[in-house]
Amino acid sequence: MGGGTEPETDVLLAELEENGVLSKSPDGVVYNRRMVRDEHLRQVRAAAGRVGGLRGGRPANPKQKKKAKKPPPSPSPSPSPSPGTTDNGKSAGADAPSSAAAVEFLTLWNALHGQHSVIAKCRDVKGQRGRLLADRMADQNWRADWKSAIEHIPKCPFLLGQNERGWKANVDWFLKPGSVRAILEGKYDGQRAGANRGNPGSRTFAAASEQPGKFAGR
Repeated sequence: MGGGTEPETDVLLAELEENGVLSKSPDGVVYNRRMVRDEHLRQVRAAAGRVGGLRGGRPANPKQKKKAKKPPPSPSPSPSPSPGTTDNGKSAGADAPSSAAAVEFLTLWNALHGQHSVIAKCRDVKGQRGRLLADRMADQNWRADWKSAIEHIPKCPFLLGQNERGWKANVDWFLKPGSVRAILEGKYDGQRAGANRGNPGSRTFAAASEQPGKFAGR
């Protein structure tokens, strides 16, 4: 519809999402926040109008006795959170990846940066990035595939900046739902170009797996 290729469209949508221009539902559907807010407001006003109509359209029966109002129930004491949970009931640490997972991710991603400097290195996985990694690690399929996807990035010229806009894959894009699957399904495959043809899928990634933390701070 926009005249571009599918990979270019995905990149443009990713930039719009990163800048807060559009939103996505948990299942990846793009939607307009204003339209959602307007529909919610319409429903609230419609419900309020129905309630007001009922109250204004039925005259009070003078013969009907007023019911005595019951006193509000006394509030019950809030239960203390059980060990290992937060006040909202979530498991402690659910909003952040385990330290081992974070170190392993940093190690392999920065090993990729060491072989291909056009890929920005990852300094940390805290805050929003940490929550994204925790969400992805909770997916069994993603846990099984993310390492292979990182190793496959050098085989995708588009992800190394060889596109009209010079866009390159980065950590925040990699952690979005669907990125790992798209890489492994060959969506960004193509002939490699440039002088740097080293393959991080062999020595560097093997060394990074054996020595976690060596590349994490690079």
